[in-house]
Amino acid sequence: MMRARRRAIALAVSLVTCGACGDGGSEARTTTRAATLPTGEFLLVSDDSTVWVRIGTHGARVQRSPLVLATLDGRLVELFAADAVREHEGASFTWGRLWVRDLVRNDSALVFEEPTVRDEAAAYARTHRGDPVLDESEGESAGTPPHAVTASVTMLDVAGPLAGIEVHVDRWRDDSLVSHDTRWLTIDLARRSRVALATLVGDTAASRVRAEAARALARAADDAARAPVATAATAASVLRSLAIDDDGWVLDVAAPTPAVRFLAHRSHADDAHRFTLPAVAIPAPTWWRDVRASLPSADADSVTTRFGTAPLVIETTSDTGDVATVRVAGTTLLRIAGPVRRFIPLDASLAHPDSAWRPALQRAFVDAGYYSDEARAVRHAGPRPSGARLRPALAIRRRSVRAASPFQ
Repeated sequence: MMRARRRAIALAVSLVTCGACGDGGSEARTTTRAATLPTGEFLLVSDDSTVWVRIGTHGARVQRSPLVLATLDGRLVELFAADAVREHEGASFTWGRLWVRDLVRNDSALVFEEPTVRDEAAAYARTHRGDPVLDESEGESAGTPPHAVTASVTMLDVAGPLAGIEVHVDRWRDDSLVSHDTRWLTIDLARRSRVALATLVGDTAASRVRAEAARALARAADDAARAPVATAATAASVLRSLAIDDDGWVLDVAAPTPAVRFLAHRSHADDAHRFTLPAVAIPAPTWWRDVRASLPSADADSVTTRFGTAPLVIETTSDTGDVATVRVAGTTLLRIAGPVRRFIPLDASLAHPDSAWRPALQRAFVDAGYYSDEARAVRHAGPRPSGARLRPALAIRRRSVRAASPFQ
Protein backbone atom coordinates (compact mmCIF):
# COMPACT_ATOMS: atom_id res chain seq x y z
CA MET A 1 0.00 0.00 0.00
CA MET A 2 1.29 3.46 -0.90
CA ARG A 3 1.58 6.17 1.72
CA ALA A 4 2.02 9.91 1.28
CA ARG A 5 1.52 13.22 2.99
CA ARG A 6 -2.05 14.44 3.07
CA ARG A 7 -2.75 18.10 2.45
CA ALA A 8 -6.02 19.52 3.76
CA ILE A 9 -8.48 21.26 1.49
CA ALA A 10 -10.79 23.87 2.96
CA LEU A 11 -14.46 23.16 2.36
CA ALA A 12 -15.85 26.05 4.36
CA VAL A 13 -18.77 27.56 2.40
CA SER A 14 -22.00 29.20 3.40
CA LEU A 15 -24.29 26.89 1.44
CA VAL A 16 -22.62 23.62 2.35
CA THR A 17 -22.84 21.55 5.51
CA CYS A 18 -19.91 19.23 6.16
CA GLY A 19 -19.73 15.77 7.65
CA ALA A 20 -17.34 12.84 7.74
CA CYS A 21 -17.57 10.29 4.98
CA GLY A 22 -15.19 7.62 6.27
CA ASP A 23 -11.67 7.02 5.04
CA GLY A 24 -12.29 8.59 1.64
CA GLY A 25 -11.81 12.12 2.95
CA SER A 26 -14.29 14.86 3.73
CA GLU A 27 -17.66 15.11 2.08
CA ALA A 28 -19.97 18.11 1.91
CA ARG A 29 -23.55 18.41 0.68
CA THR A 30 -25.53 21.46 -0.41
CA THR A 31 -28.74 22.00 1.50
CA THR A 32 -30.33 24.83 -0.51
CA ARG A 33 -30.71 26.00 -4.10
CA ALA A 34 -30.25 22.47 -5.45
CA ALA A 35 -32.69 23.18 -8.28
CA THR A 36 -30.40 25.94 -9.61
CA LEU A 37 -27.47 23.56 -10.11
CA PRO A 38 -27.00 21.73 -13.42
CA THR A 39 -26.73 17.96 -13.07
CA GLY A 40 -23.23 16.64 -13.50
CA GLU A 41 -20.29 14.78 -12.03
CA PHE A 42 -16.66 15.83 -12.27
CA LEU A 43 -13.24 16.00 -10.66
CA LEU A 44 -11.26 19.16 -9.91
CA VAL A 45 -7.50 18.61 -9.61
CA SER A 46 -5.04 20.92 -7.87
CA ASP A 47 -1.29 20.46 -7.40
CA ASP A 48 -1.64 17.79 -4.74
CA SER A 49 -5.33 16.98 -4.31
CA THR A 50 -8.48 16.00 -6.17
CA VAL A 51 -12.09 16.93 -5.36
CA TRP A 52 -14.95 14.70 -6.56
CA VAL A 53 -18.21 16.62 -7.10
CA ARG A 54 -21.60 14.96 -7.77
CA ILE A 55 -24.58 17.22 -8.53
CA GLY A 56 -28.13 15.84 -8.80
CA THR A 57 -31.60 16.28 -7.37
CA HIS A 58 -30.07 15.88 -3.92
CA GLY A 59 -27.89 18.96 -4.45
CA ALA A 60 -24.11 18.69 -4.58
CA ARG A 61 -21.89 16.17 -2.82
CA VAL A 62 -18.20 17.01 -2.52
CA GLN A 63 -15.47 14.53 -1.61
CA ARG A 64 -11.76 15.34 -1.41
CA SER A 65 -8.59 13.26 -1.44
CA PRO A 66 -4.78 13.80 -1.58
CA LEU A 67 -4.60 12.28 -5.07
CA VAL A 68 -3.34 13.89 -8.28
CA LEU A 69 -5.52 12.50 -11.06
CA ALA A 70 -5.65 12.90 -14.83
CA THR A 71 -7.01 11.04 -17.84
CA LEU A 72 -4.88 9.14 -20.34
CA ASP A 73 -6.54 7.63 -23.41
CA GLY A 74 -9.85 8.08 -21.63
CA ARG A 75 -8.68 6.19 -18.52
CA LEU A 76 -8.48 7.63 -15.02
CA VAL A 77 -4.87 7.62 -13.82
CA GLU A 78 -2.97 8.82 -10.77
CA LEU A 79 0.28 10.77 -11.18
CA PHE A 80 3.01 10.60 -8.59
CA ALA A 81 6.74 11.14 -8.22
CA ALA A 82 9.20 8.67 -6.70
CA ASP A 83 12.86 9.33 -5.97
CA ALA A 84 15.51 6.65 -6.60
CA VAL A 85 18.33 6.75 -4.03
CA ARG A 86 21.85 5.34 -4.33
CA GLU A 87 24.19 5.94 -1.39
CA HIS A 88 27.90 5.30 -0.81
CA GLU A 89 30.16 6.48 1.98
CA GLY A 90 31.75 8.99 -0.38
CA ALA A 91 28.74 10.07 -2.44
CA SER A 92 24.97 10.11 -2.51
CA PHE A 93 22.72 10.29 -5.58
CA THR A 94 18.98 10.92 -5.67
CA TRP A 95 17.06 11.27 -8.90
CA GLY A 96 13.40 11.81 -9.63
CA ARG A 97 11.00 9.45 -11.33
CA LEU A 98 7.48 10.07 -12.57
CA TRP A 99 4.88 7.30 -12.46
CA VAL A 100 1.36 6.81 -13.80
CA ARG A 101 -1.06 4.41 -12.07
CA ASP A 102 -4.15 3.13 -13.87
CA LEU A 103 -6.97 3.21 -11.30
CA VAL A 104 -8.97 0.36 -12.83
CA ARG A 105 -6.05 -2.02 -13.42
CA ASN A 106 -4.32 -0.75 -10.26
CA ASP A 107 -0.83 -0.98 -11.76
CA SER A 108 1.89 1.64 -12.20
CA ALA A 109 4.18 2.47 -15.11
CA LEU A 110 7.39 4.51 -15.03
CA VAL A 111 7.06 7.34 -17.55
CA PHE A 112 10.14 9.47 -16.76
CA GLU A 113 13.45 9.02 -14.97
CA GLU A 114 15.82 11.98 -14.61
CA PRO A 115 18.83 10.86 -16.67
CA THR A 116 21.67 13.18 -15.57
CA VAL A 117 21.99 12.10 -11.94
CA ARG A 118 21.06 8.50 -12.76
CA ASP A 119 23.97 8.32 -15.22
CA GLU A 120 26.31 10.00 -12.74
CA ALA A 121 25.37 7.39 -10.15
CA ALA A 122 26.17 4.62 -12.66
CA ALA A 123 29.52 6.23 -13.54
CA TYR A 124 30.45 6.59 -9.87
CA ALA A 125 29.63 2.95 -9.20
CA ARG A 126 31.90 1.86 -12.09
CA THR A 127 34.85 4.05 -11.11
CA HIS A 128 34.63 3.65 -7.31
CA ARG A 129 34.26 -0.07 -6.84
CA GLY A 130 35.97 0.24 -3.48
CA ASP A 131 33.04 2.35 -2.23
CA PRO A 132 30.18 -0.15 -2.24
CA VAL A 133 26.50 0.72 -2.20
CA LEU A 134 25.13 1.14 1.32
CA ASP A 135 21.91 -0.50 2.37
CA GLU A 136 19.22 1.48 4.15
CA SER A 137 20.50 1.01 7.70
CA GLU A 138 24.11 1.70 6.67
CA GLY A 139 23.07 4.81 4.77
CA GLU A 140 21.22 6.24 7.76
CA SER A 141 24.16 5.62 10.12
CA ALA A 142 26.93 6.76 7.77
CA GLY A 143 26.00 10.45 7.98
CA THR A 144 26.19 12.98 5.17
CA PRO A 145 28.65 12.00 2.40
CA PRO A 146 31.10 14.65 1.16
CA HIS A 147 29.55 14.62 -2.32
CA ALA A 148 25.81 14.62 -2.99
CA VAL A 149 23.69 15.20 -6.10
CA THR A 150 19.91 15.38 -6.08
CA ALA A 151 17.42 15.84 -8.91
CA SER A 152 13.79 16.37 -7.95
CA VAL A 153 10.83 16.25 -10.34
CA THR A 154 7.76 18.45 -9.88
CA MET A 155 4.60 18.21 -11.97
CA LEU A 156 3.40 21.37 -13.70
CA ASP A 157 0.40 21.04 -16.03
CA VAL A 158 -1.13 18.12 -17.92
CA ALA A 159 -2.90 18.49 -21.27
CA GLY A 160 -3.96 15.46 -23.26
CA PRO A 161 -1.10 12.95 -23.19
CA LEU A 162 1.50 15.61 -22.35
CA ALA A 163 2.77 16.50 -18.87
CA GLY A 164 5.03 19.46 -18.19
CA ILE A 165 7.58 18.91 -15.42
CA GLU A 166 10.17 21.02 -13.64
CA VAL A 167 13.49 19.41 -12.74
CA HIS A 168 15.76 20.83 -10.03
CA VAL A 169 19.36 19.57 -9.83
CA ASP A 170 21.43 20.42 -6.74
CA ARG A 171 25.11 19.55 -6.22
CA TRP A 172 26.63 19.59 -2.74
CA ARG A 173 30.23 19.37 -1.59
CA ASP A 174 30.97 19.14 2.15
CA ASP A 175 27.53 20.52 3.04
CA SER A 176 27.97 23.51 0.70
CA LEU A 177 25.73 24.00 -2.31
CA VAL A 178 27.98 24.00 -5.35
CA SER A 179 25.33 24.56 -8.02
CA HIS A 180 21.60 24.63 -8.55
CA ASP A 181 19.84 24.36 -11.88
CA THR A 182 16.21 24.32 -12.97
CA ARG A 183 14.88 23.19 -16.31
CA TRP A 184 11.56 22.32 -17.93
CA LEU A 185 10.67 19.22 -19.90
CA THR A 186 7.53 17.81 -21.47
CA ILE A 187 6.74 14.11 -21.19
CA ASP A 188 4.42 12.01 -23.34
CA LEU A 189 2.67 9.92 -20.69
CA ALA A 190 1.37 7.40 -23.22
CA ARG A 191 4.71 6.82 -24.95
CA ARG A 192 6.73 7.28 -21.74
CA SER A 193 9.28 9.56 -23.35
CA ARG A 194 10.38 13.17 -23.56
CA VAL A 195 8.77 15.18 -26.34
CA ALA A 196 10.73 17.36 -28.73
CA LEU A 197 8.84 20.41 -29.93
CA ALA A 198 9.34 19.32 -33.55
CA THR A 199 7.57 16.05 -32.73
CA LEU A 200 4.54 18.01 -31.59
CA VAL A 201 4.32 20.73 -34.26
CA GLY A 202 6.78 19.78 -37.02
CA ASP A 203 10.27 21.03 -37.87
CA THR A 204 9.23 24.31 -39.54
CA ALA A 205 6.92 25.46 -36.75
CA ALA A 206 9.41 24.35 -34.09
CA SER A 207 12.17 26.45 -35.66
CA ARG A 208 9.86 29.46 -35.78
CA VAL A 209 8.83 29.06 -32.14
CA ARG A 210 12.42 28.66 -30.90
CA ALA A 211 13.52 31.71 -32.88
CA GLU A 212 10.68 33.79 -31.43
CA ALA A 213 11.62 32.67 -27.91
CA ALA A 214 15.27 33.62 -28.56
CA ARG A 215 14.19 37.08 -29.77
CA ALA A 216 12.08 37.51 -26.64
CA LEU A 217 15.11 36.69 -24.47
CA ALA A 218 17.25 39.19 -26.37
CA ARG A 219 14.58 41.89 -25.99
CA ALA A 220 14.40 41.18 -22.23
CA ALA A 221 18.17 41.65 -21.95
CA ASP A 222 18.03 44.92 -23.90
CA ASP A 223 15.16 46.19 -21.74
CA ALA A 224 17.08 45.28 -18.59
CA ALA A 225 20.15 47.17 -19.82
CA ARG A 226 18.06 50.33 -20.32
CA ALA A 227 16.41 50.14 -16.87
CA PRO A 228 17.23 53.20 -14.70
CA VAL A 229 18.67 51.17 -11.82
CA ALA A 230 22.21 50.48 -10.61
CA THR A 231 21.87 46.76 -11.29
CA ALA A 232 20.78 47.19 -14.92
CA ALA A 233 24.09 46.11 -16.45
CA THR A 234 24.34 43.05 -14.20
CA ALA A 235 20.76 41.98 -14.96
CA ALA A 236 21.32 42.37 -18.69
CA SER A 237 24.54 40.35 -18.48
CA VAL A 238 22.79 37.54 -16.63
CA LEU A 239 19.95 37.42 -19.17
CA ARG A 240 22.43 37.27 -22.06
CA SER A 241 24.18 34.33 -20.38
CA LEU A 242 21.02 32.21 -20.28
CA ALA A 243 20.41 29.38 -22.74
CA ILE A 244 17.23 27.98 -24.25
CA ASP A 245 17.11 24.20 -24.53
CA ASP A 246 15.33 22.79 -27.58
CA ASP A 247 13.33 20.52 -25.28
CA GLY A 248 13.06 23.02 -22.42
CA TRP A 249 9.41 23.92 -23.00
CA VAL A 250 5.98 23.23 -21.55
CA LEU A 251 2.46 23.85 -22.82
CA ASP A 252 0.79 27.04 -21.64
CA VAL A 253 -2.60 25.51 -20.83
CA ALA A 254 -4.19 28.83 -19.79
CA ALA A 255 -3.62 30.44 -23.19
CA PRO A 256 -6.78 30.87 -25.31
CA THR A 257 -5.06 29.09 -28.20
CA PRO A 258 -2.33 26.42 -28.02
CA ALA A 259 0.98 27.93 -26.93
CA VAL A 260 4.27 26.94 -25.31
CA ARG A 261 6.65 28.62 -22.89
CA PHE A 262 10.42 28.20 -22.66
CA LEU A 263 12.52 28.48 -19.51
CA ALA A 264 15.90 30.05 -20.21
CA HIS A 265 18.37 28.94 -17.57
CA ARG A 266 22.00 28.60 -16.48
CA SER A 267 23.42 26.60 -13.60
CA HIS A 268 25.00 28.75 -10.91
CA ALA A 269 26.43 28.43 -7.42
CA ASP A 270 23.82 28.72 -4.66
CA ASP A 271 20.96 29.38 -7.07
CA ALA A 272 19.93 29.06 -10.69
CA HIS A 273 19.60 31.97 -13.05
CA ARG A 274 16.39 31.38 -14.98
CA PHE A 275 13.84 33.43 -16.86
CA THR A 276 10.38 32.40 -18.04
CA LEU A 277 9.76 33.61 -21.57
CA PRO A 278 6.39 34.80 -22.93
CA ALA A 279 4.08 32.23 -24.48
CA VAL A 280 4.48 31.53 -28.19
CA ALA A 281 1.53 30.28 -30.23
CA ILE A 282 1.80 26.86 -31.91
CA PRO A 283 -0.43 24.91 -34.32
CA ALA A 284 -3.12 23.01 -32.43
CA PRO A 285 -2.35 19.30 -31.84
CA THR A 286 -4.99 16.91 -33.13
CA TRP A 287 -6.21 16.20 -29.60
CA TRP A 288 -6.38 19.83 -28.44
CA ARG A 289 -10.10 20.37 -29.10
CA ASP A 290 -11.02 17.26 -27.11
CA VAL A 291 -9.12 18.40 -23.99
CA ARG A 292 -9.58 22.18 -24.14
CA ALA A 293 -12.70 22.17 -21.94
CA SER A 294 -10.74 20.37 -19.20
CA LEU A 295 -8.15 23.16 -19.02
CA PRO A 296 -8.53 26.61 -17.44
CA SER A 297 -9.67 29.63 -19.43
CA ALA A 298 -8.60 32.81 -17.67
CA ASP A 299 -10.65 36.01 -17.58
CA ALA A 300 -9.06 39.33 -18.34
CA ASP A 301 -8.75 39.97 -14.61
CA SER A 302 -6.45 36.92 -14.29
CA VAL A 303 -8.31 36.04 -11.10
CA THR A 304 -11.25 33.99 -12.37
CA THR A 305 -10.83 30.87 -14.48
CA ARG A 306 -13.50 28.73 -16.12
CA PHE A 307 -13.68 25.04 -16.94
CA GLY A 308 -16.19 22.93 -18.86
CA THR A 309 -18.96 23.88 -21.26
CA ALA A 310 -22.61 24.87 -20.89
CA PRO A 311 -24.61 24.06 -18.91
CA LEU A 312 -21.87 22.76 -16.58
CA VAL A 313 -19.43 25.67 -16.39
CA ILE A 314 -17.21 25.74 -13.31
CA GLU A 315 -15.71 29.04 -12.17
CA THR A 316 -12.78 29.27 -9.78
CA THR A 317 -11.70 32.56 -8.24
CA SER A 318 -8.32 32.90 -6.58
CA ASP A 319 -8.44 34.07 -2.98
CA THR A 320 -5.63 35.01 -0.66
CA GLY A 321 -3.34 32.27 0.57
CA ASP A 322 -3.49 30.17 -2.64
CA VAL A 323 -7.10 29.16 -2.01
CA ALA A 324 -9.69 29.11 -4.80
CA THR A 325 -13.46 29.48 -4.47
CA VAL A 326 -15.39 27.14 -6.80
CA ARG A 327 -18.82 28.12 -8.15
CA VAL A 328 -21.33 26.37 -10.42
CA ALA A 329 -24.25 28.35 -11.87
CA GLY A 330 -23.47 31.15 -9.44
CA THR A 331 -23.64 28.85 -6.41
CA THR A 332 -20.52 28.54 -4.26
CA LEU A 333 -19.73 24.87 -3.73
CA LEU A 334 -16.39 24.81 -1.96
CA ARG A 335 -13.00 26.37 -1.39
CA ILE A 336 -9.97 24.37 -2.46
CA ALA A 337 -6.21 24.74 -2.09
CA GLY A 338 -5.40 26.08 -5.52
CA PRO A 339 -4.78 26.68 -8.22
CA VAL A 340 -7.18 24.26 -9.92
CA ARG A 341 -5.27 22.63 -12.77
CA ARG A 342 -7.79 20.32 -14.43
CA PHE A 343 -11.49 19.62 -14.76
CA ILE A 344 -12.31 15.97 -15.50
CA PRO A 345 -15.94 15.21 -16.44
CA LEU A 346 -17.04 11.77 -15.26
CA ASP A 347 -19.22 10.67 -18.15
CA ALA A 348 -19.36 8.39 -21.17
CA SER A 349 -16.05 9.80 -22.43
CA LEU A 350 -14.18 7.53 -20.01
CA ALA A 351 -12.84 4.39 -21.66
CA HIS A 352 -14.12 2.01 -19.01
CA PRO A 353 -17.80 1.60 -18.17
CA ASP A 354 -19.18 3.15 -15.03
CA SER A 355 -19.16 -0.23 -13.31
CA ALA A 356 -15.35 -0.35 -13.70
CA TRP A 357 -14.08 3.18 -13.08
CA ARG A 358 -16.51 4.18 -10.35
CA PRO A 359 -15.50 1.53 -7.77
CA ALA A 360 -11.85 2.04 -8.76
CA LEU A 361 -12.16 5.78 -8.14
CA GLN A 362 -13.93 5.23 -4.84
CA ARG A 363 -11.25 2.73 -3.78
CA ALA A 364 -8.52 5.25 -4.65
CA PHE A 365 -10.24 7.92 -2.57
CA VAL A 366 -10.61 5.54 0.37
CA ASP A 367 -6.99 4.33 0.14
CA ALA A 368 -5.74 7.91 0.00
CA GLY A 369 -7.43 8.55 3.31
CA TYR A 370 -4.67 6.45 4.90
CA TYR A 371 -1.77 8.29 3.28
CA SER A 372 0.86 9.35 5.78
CA ASP A 373 4.60 9.87 6.06
CA GLU A 374 5.17 6.11 6.03
CA ALA A 375 6.33 4.10 3.01
CA ARG A 376 4.12 2.68 0.32
CA ALA A 377 5.27 0.31 -2.41
CA VAL A 378 4.73 0.88 -6.11
CA ARG A 379 2.78 -1.84 -7.88
CA HIS A 380 3.82 -2.25 -11.50
CA ALA A 381 4.24 -4.92 -14.13
CA GLY A 382 8.03 -4.83 -14.25
CA PRO A 383 10.58 -5.94 -11.63
CA ARG A 384 10.66 -4.03 -8.36
CA PRO A 385 13.80 -2.23 -7.22
CA SER A 386 15.38 -4.14 -4.37
CA GLY A 387 15.44 -2.66 -0.88
CA ALA A 388 12.55 -0.27 -1.62
CA ARG A 389 12.56 2.83 0.54
CA LEU A 390 9.86 5.42 -0.10
CA ARG A 391 9.54 8.96 1.21
CA PRO A 392 6.90 11.66 0.57
CA ALA A 393 7.63 15.24 -0.41
CA LEU A 394 5.95 18.39 -1.73
CA ALA A 395 3.81 19.01 -4.81
CA ILE A 396 2.57 15.68 -6.14
CA ARG A 397 3.21 12.69 -3.92
CA ARG A 398 6.91 11.84 -3.89
CA ARG A 399 8.55 8.64 -2.79
CA SER A 400 12.15 7.45 -2.66
CA VAL A 401 13.09 4.02 -4.00
CA ARG A 402 16.58 2.71 -3.29
CA ALA A 403 18.14 1.79 -6.62
CA ALA A 404 18.91 -1.88 -7.18
CA SER A 405 22.50 -3.07 -6.86
CA PRO A 406 24.49 -3.76 -8.91
CA PHE A 407 23.54 -0.69 -10.91
CA GLN A 408 21.90 -1.54 -14.21
